[in-house]
Amino acid sequence: MKRRGVVRTVDAKRALRALQGVESLELLVPDMNGIPRGKRVPREEFRKVIERGINLPGATVLLDTQGCTIEIVPNGTLDGDPDMLCRLVPGSLV
Repeated sequence: MKRRGVVRTVDAKRALRALQGVESLELLVPDMNGIPRGKRVPREEFRKVIERGINLPGATVLLDTQGCTIEIVPNGTLDGDPDMLCRLVPGSLV
């Protein structure tokens, strides 16, 4: 487990060098219709996102084409839509 953290730190340093001059990142996850949903984060938060990930609403991937939750599905309606931790694929900005 400790080794994994070291790898992520190295990846973060490399990624931050590659992102010089970039002022914000759009962190996107496609919903079930392929529509990108997510957050935009400022440069000051890049390292945290790269190393630890970011919380997004769990039902983000289940939204309909208008951005609404589907009432039949309990995620996002009956469960209060808790956040889920989203992380980058190690060694990438994906």
